[in-house]
Amino acid sequence: MTSTLIEHVGQRIKEFRTAYGERGISQEALASKMGVATNTISRWETATVKPTIEDLEKLARFFGKSIEEFFPRRPGRDRGWKLCLERRKTSTTRN
Repeated sequence: MTSTLIEHVGQRIKEFRTAYGERGISQEALASKMGVATNTISRWETATVKPTIEDLEKLARFFGKSIEEFFPRRPGRDRGWKLCLERRKTSTTRN
């Protein structure tokens, strides 16, 4: 089953929330930390409402994650980055 982008983001928010600390953090407590209504967290997690980029930035800072971790990984993305680094490393060692 494939999910939409917003569903994926919602799943990641829930994953980060439930894995936070030793026991996770409740929707109520996270809402308080984010300065939003409690039902907003639920709506983000169920993809009823899309979090704004500002919301995702706050969540990323709170959970100590990169904002990219909320989004699906694209095939070959890491490979391309590693290849770029390898090329840069090779060109600097030649000089």
